[in-house]
Amino acid sequence: MMSILLIDISEASISFGSKLCFAEFSAKVYAGDRIALIGDNGAGKTQLLNLLAEKSEPKTGRITRKIGLSIGYVSQTVEDFSENSGSERFNKALSAALKDHPDILILDEPTNHLDVDNRRSLLRMLERFNGAIIFASHDEELLSRLAETVWHINNKQMSIFNGSYPSYTAHLEQERLSQLAEFEQVKLERKRAHISLMKEQEQSKKSRAAGKKAIKNHKMPPIAAGIMKSASENSRGRKASELKERREDIKERLAALAPLQERKPKFILPSNFNKSKTILHIINGCVGWNGKALISGIEITLAAGSRLVLAGRNATGKSTLAKAIAGFTNLRISGEWITPPPELIGCLDQHYASLEGEKTVFENVSSISNYPAAQIRTHLNDFLFSTDNDINCKANSLSCGEKARLSLAIAAVTPKTLLILDEITNNIDIKTKRYITALLKEFPAALILISHEHDFIEDVCGDARLTFSLES
Repeated sequence: MMSILLIDISEASISFGSKLCFAEFSAKVYAGDRIALIGDNGAGKTQLLNLLAEKSEPKTGRITRKIGLSIGYVSQTVEDFSENSGSERFNKALSAALKDHPDILILDEPTNHLDVDNRRSLLRMLERFNGAIIFASHDEELLSRLAETVWHINNKQMSIFNGSYPSYTAHLEQERLSQLAEFEQVKLERKRAHISLMKEQEQSKKSRAAGKKAIKNHKMPPIAAGIMKSASENSRGRKASELKERREDIKERLAALAPLQERKPKFILPSNFNKSKTILHIINGCVGWNGKALISGIEITLAAGSRLVLAGRNATGKSTLAKAIAGFTNLRISGEWITPPPELIGCLDQHYASLEGEKTVFENVSSISNYPAAQIRTHLNDFLFSTDNDINCKANSLSCGEKARLSLAIAAVTPKTLLILDEITNNIDIKTKRYITALLKEFPAALILISHEHDFIEDVCGDARLTFSLES
């Protein structure tokens, strides 16, 4: 039985500002498809989902949809200016998207902000959903459980793999190993070609010297020497031309085979560390909004270099407490609060509200640092903002993963005594997540973490951590 065609994408190109995300992409989406969209932060995943959800148009190409197609769409950043938590915002948006029983459900990073129970419920619902699903995610469990087709944006190219996510990662690894083997073989051929050229040049040099010697010693008439010289030069010319062509062919093959330069972060997080000092002390603290208590009876003492995990289900006030510790004094209702000065606290909140949206990436950093322009560019390059387009992009035009990197870049301008990270693993790509995990494991100053990723908490903190649990 033939599946019903829902969306036909023909040679579509997508740009984000002046940046080309990918070009000439063609694909078809059928009823019941389970398509995972993957790629690094800023690759264009959200732009493609917006296009499929009829929120934008392709730069070139066309998109044809089935007449009467019903689409349910939940964006990565759900606009909700209430005091709702990230999970509450998502659940409201998902309920609205499902209300009319859509033919296709389009989700952008759906597991962000969700605690274990909400995450489990979402996965069960998606597995039972009868329509097609297209989702962008860096969540490897979601990718492994749901995806039956993978669309991968990489280096401005889109590739399609018909199979599961684990099968795709295995396929990529096999391709990488094959490419490396052929790469080494071509390098060896280039070395051999170079040796052949050196031998030919040496032989040519010896032949010229021998000819001159023969003429000088009257062993060869000049006319015969000239004929031999001409023949030798023609032969050498042919060989040199052949060697040159072979070398150029090898150079082209090397350029095509050489593993693409993967952009990797290389930033550090400087710390202001005094191991003998207690940096955080809260006695009978109470926090809330507009004078209305949300959490009371807060008792926390944190030494320099320690790790504190704020644990609890969605909407129990973890982010509110983190902001109160970070210096949002309007959230502190009562109690005794001893915290580091605001300039010694780095805080990344899960919605990146500290970024100034109308300022560029460069301006967001330059406004809080005394670095010269060249040093700011070097600093931003370490956080993968390397081109003029990158650093001149306004913060409100960045992807959420790029906003996370920019927030870290701002926090890393000066050494911190305390770093507060609220759902740092949301939105960032797998490569950056692994880098940050390794970095935080070695971070010497104090850390306060909020995360629903148990493995991330274990990797960064191990057993040597304090936990402050918030009850609903």
